[in-house]
Amino acid sequence: MEWLARKVALPDLVEPWDQRLLALAMAYRALAWRYPKAFPLLLWFWTAGPVDQRLAEYGYACFADAEHLDDAVADLCLGWYSAILGLEAADAGRLPNPSPDASRALVNLDATRCLVTSRLRPSLERQTDRDLYEGFAAVLVRAVSL
Repeated sequence: MEWLARKVALPDLVEPWDQRLLALAMAYRALAWRYPKAFPLLLWFWTAGPVDQRLAEYGYACFADAEHLDDAVADLCLGWYSAILGLEAADAGRLPNPSPDASRALVNLDATRCLVTSRLRPSLERQTDRDLYEGFAAVLVRAVSL
C-alpha cells in the first residue's frame, strides 16, 4: 500500500496543529475519491511501511503539538486515523447510500413523532457529501482539543 500512502499530500508543518489535522483529513478524502476501491486497504495496512510511518509521525506530531501527554497521543492518533479513514472509505464507496426515497421520507416526515429530525430538515436537505465529511472531521479536531 506504499504506492497509495505515498500520494497523501502532507500539509506544511508551520500551520497550527488543528489546521494541519483538518487539511490532512481533506487530503485523505481527495485520495479516497481518486482511488475508491484501493483506499479501504489503508485501514488494514496502516503503518506497515516507511511511507505509512511518515504519515503516522505526522499525526503524532499534530497531537503532540496540541499538548497532549505522550500516553494519550498514541490513542488519539490511532483513533483519529481510524475514524477519518473509515469515514472516507465509506464516503468514497457511497456508504451510507440513501435510497431514492430518502428525500420523499423527509418531505413526508411525521413532525409530531420526529421533532428533532423535523427541526434539522433544512440542514439535512442542503448537506453535501463534502459538508458531512469536512464537518465531521472538524468535530473530531475540536474534540481532540478538549
